[in-house]
Amino acid sequence: MPFETATERTRRELLGGGTALAAILADSSSQVLAKDYASSREALDDLDRLASLCAMRLGAVGRARASADVLVSRFLASLGRHRSTRDEVRRRLGLPGGAGQVPEDGAAEADLSGLRQALDDLMIAYAESLPVLGDATAVSRLAIDMVEVSRLRTVIDLWVVAEEA
Repeated sequence: MPFETATERTRRELLGGGTALAAILADSSSQVLAKDYASSREALDDLDRLASLCAMRLGAVGRARASADVLVSRFLASLGRHRSTRDEVRRRLGLPGGAGQVPEDGAAEADLSGLRQALDDLMIAYAESLPVLGDATAVSRLAIDMVEVSRLRTVIDLWVVAEEA
């Protein structure tokens, strides 16, 4: 094609032959960031930790921006419901209680980009945790929470865009 972009060329090379893919995989500067959880307990502990970090950032945003009180309280309520779901999943899978959490009032910056990244990390951890659960009901329950975290992330995106405008 005469007007193809570098991205189109790379995509076609990857789809058409394995040599480009092998080169990318062998490239030492490429990093695989996906987490491969060894157990349901590890996955749920990580979800607890990441949700606590989100709550801490939300608390910082709420303290820094009085106008965000309603939004922050709703987001924290959602994260609380998610915690209850994870506790139910732990019981269903016969796992002990969750790991200690980061306190909501811990040191965190009140920046929206940091909150957005924390929500991204949580959403990705949900997606990466589902395969290790081995229980359709547990997967269904956590997938619902993952979608809700995605919605929370979208609201923060809209807020960032509005502030940048």
